[in-house]
Amino acid sequence: MGDRWEDWFEPGETLLWEGAPAKGLHHPVRNSLLTLLGFPFAVGGIMAADSGLALVFGAGNVFAALMGLVVMAFSVPFLLLGAGLGLASWIHELFKHERVRFALSDRAGYIATRWWNRDMTTIPIHPGTRVEYDEKRNGIGAVWFHFEQVTDSDGDTSTKRQGFEGLANPQEVYALVRQVAGDREGDSR
Repeated sequence: MGDRWEDWFEPGETLLWEGAPAKGLHHPVRNSLLTLLGFPFAVGGIMAADSGLALVFGAGNVFAALMGLVVMAFSVPFLLLGAGLGLASWIHELFKHERVRFALSDRAGYIATRWWNRDMTTIPIHPGTRVEYDEKRNGIGAVWFHFEQVTDSDGDTSTKRQGFEGLANPQEVYALVRQVAGDREGDSR
């Protein structure tokens, strides 16, 4: 990503581990459902674009040709939404290992992302920090160490989790994060 992790650290902070999400497609069911959700939008957009083209090229007058252009313009959002839902999750997952990096120091977890722009998320790890481990059947897992209660506009509460997701070695990272959360009990921070 260009920068060194130490450029983001506080004085005296040391790097314990760094990694990235595992390569490959790890959420085929979720991606397939999103593709199915996008399919009707894409089909509707294609049908509208086809109708617009038919009006433009089969027009006997200027009004019909203009109507065809309007119908074609109307199809664009549907085509984009269908393509976005159908393809974006697959593309995101295929390239995530190149665009996301993780680091664990003796004080915090760092998540660096580079998609449209660069972003660094720093999650402090304090004594007694809650740490959860989640492993899927294929050995890919996640280590969560930041939990936030979020209330939506309807008043429903859910928990937003942050941490290292898509790891090929989640057990090792889980042990390190637990060690950081437990070893700092004497720290005055």
